[in-house]
Amino acid sequence: MNFTGKTATGSSAKPTINSLHKRLGDAEKKRKQGRLKEAETVCRELLETDPTYVGALQTFGLVAIEQKNYRQAVTCFLTAAANAPTDPTNFTNLAAAWLGLEIPDMAAVMLREALRIDDTNPAVHHLLGDVFRHKKQFAEAMTSYRDALAIDPDFDQSLLQLCQCYLNLGYYDQATEIVARLRKVRPDSISVLYIMLQLPRQLLDSSTDLHGLVRKTRKSQSQTQAEFDTKKAFVEATILDREDKHAEAWQVLCDINGKLNREAQSLWIAQSEGHKQSLAATTALDGSKLPRPRDRKSTAKPAPLFILGPSRAGKTTLETLVGAHDDVNRGYEGEVVQFACRRAAQKAGLVNIADPGQLPKNLHGAFATEFRQRLAETNPHHKLVSITTPGLISKAGLLAQTLPEARFVFVRRSRDDTALRIFMKNYSSGNHYNHDLNNAYAYIDWYREMIDVLSEKLRQRAIVVEYADMIADPAAVVGRVNELCGLPDDNSDLPDIGSDIGAADPYLHLMRGA
Repeated sequence: MNFTGKTATGSSAKPTINSLHKRLGDAEKKRKQGRLKEAETVCRELLETDPTYVGALQTFGLVAIEQKNYRQAVTCFLTAAANAPTDPTNFTNLAAAWLGLEIPDMAAVMLREALRIDDTNPAVHHLLGDVFRHKKQFAEAMTSYRDALAIDPDFDQSLLQLCQCYLNLGYYDQATEIVARLRKVRPDSISVLYIMLQLPRQLLDSSTDLHGLVRKTRKSQSQTQAEFDTKKAFVEATILDREDKHAEAWQVLCDINGKLNREAQSLWIAQSEGHKQSLAATTALDGSKLPRPRDRKSTAKPAPLFILGPSRAGKTTLETLVGAHDDVNRGYEGEVVQFACRRAAQKAGLVNIADPGQLPKNLHGAFATEFRQRLAETNPHHKLVSITTPGLISKAGLLAQTLPEARFVFVRRSRDDTALRIFMKNYSSGNHYNHDLNNAYAYIDWYREMIDVLSEKLRQRAIVVEYADMIADPAAVVGRVNELCGLPDDNSDLPDIGSDIGAADPYLHLMRGA
């Protein structure tokens, strides 16, 4: 790591330990105040004086993370760890930097090293849980969050994420228990109220004054005012919807989405252009030239089941039903496809490629090998792994070409119900269509066209499931999926999945007006 510039003193005089420490304190103060460039300048001067100054390396690395310069952060923290190998902070910071670079496996390695040095810090266990959650490995994430809570039972971030894991898995009784604990630890948190409203209505005390709870919420230190205001608006709309105050809920949704759409509109235009290209490429696909579907029984390795549909169409509901089978493991919106792409590209000496459509054709075989190996490593005891990442619809033809053992279930739902639930969703990232109802309908229509084309071309390896049919007769739908995947019928009791059919009915006149 090279640094240029004069020493902190501006002369050849050697600074004292106290003067270096004082300047480091000044750099850290500037960092916390958000004066990142000034903090960076001080750190560079300190490291010009002493390139192994661990404190300066740590502060410089934290500045780089806040600037989203994650490669610089990795360099700083690696150098710090080399000079202070028994300080777990360096490895924890390294994990955060690797996460910024979207390399969660390296982050996990760093956190395990930090825990080997000192396993008494709940924040490190929590961050490891975040790494697993990022990879959609919810069982492992829950273990790490519980480890953090064993050290500090009131560690609110672990309580929040543990509760979200329970909700993702459909463990509503456990989630309800965690919500009760969260309300005592963080009674003024909008995030707690947001997660509370994801519980089934029957699990909430009907006497709870939800509007009163909203008024008591306060912005947390980790939130910007805009983030707080946005989440609060979506919470208010959800409460009004539950109270059947549809006109009021609609007005809140229109106000907040109108503000957010100003930034999202240009991103949606770019995204929709990509959709047109994907539809054209999928339409041009020659289904007769796809390899014969490989029977799952012909291999001992787990096979992928891609459950694909637009956002809010019912993919998770179907995955919950299918996942009740002993031979099936739920992979959620896992990134095994992206991981296999990156690994195939990196081994070939190429730049980081996460999109299989961008891989050279001569690497498709390497991608398939990496995919199967990763699936087997993370799912050693299951025959089928479900994957629900909605964006993979654009890659379904290529996935069928490279993975003959893959099966596809396409989920469709009422256009209006889907559009409303998209409009009511506070997405953390992406989904640039959700702030404008017309854009949401355009996205849904594009996705339905993709499903129509793919279901025709993939034939023996794909079926289409209607959300309404799944709610009316879940056992029959699961039977169709089992037959598609070559799984024996499982007599296990299917979980209660509830119903959201007709969600848009009270809003139709408002939606048409919009």
